[in-house]
Amino acid sequence: MYVGLAEMKGYPAENPGDKWYHENIVYIRPDSLFLEGNPVVVHRNGDKGYSASDGGFYSYSGRIDTAGGGLTAQLRMFSHDYIGLPVLVKDTVAAKTLSLDELLKRGLAVLDSSMYNKTATIYLAAKGFEMDSVQYVRFKPDSLPNLPLMGFPDPIRFFKKRR
Repeated sequence: MYVGLAEMKGYPAENPGDKWYHENIVYIRPDSLFLEGNPVVVHRNGDKGYSASDGGFYSYSGRIDTAGGGLTAQLRMFSHDYIGLPVLVKDTVAAKTLSLDELLKRGLAVLDSSMYNKTATIYLAAKGFEMDSVQYVRFKPDSLPNLPLMGFPDPIRFFKKRR
């Protein structure tokens, strides 16, 4: 397992000097990859705080391709919570008077699925790897905070069972 911090750009912190990140936890199998993103705030003094709703949670699964001599992760989001989904509105006049649910039902708006698919090049590093401009380092499962992982409530058991 690996962990990395992806900065949440443009997400305001309550206190000056604090920064919001998604703490990404990555599980790697020989040909597959699972990524869990959980919002955390790193305070100016270095303490880390977890949020139940700020910033959103996401889970991706996918495969690792070795085409062209490099490593590429082909990921698809399979779970999310507290994440705004992009919507393409076909009829802006109707959008002023109808709810989003009604616009979707009538086909006047569609969810933009581009955020569900992600392709990222993986660069190997001395202590782990880099993917999507995020540095990931290896860590032991017993160092995980008591943090609910959305897609895999017990990832350690999941991976032991599949070996």
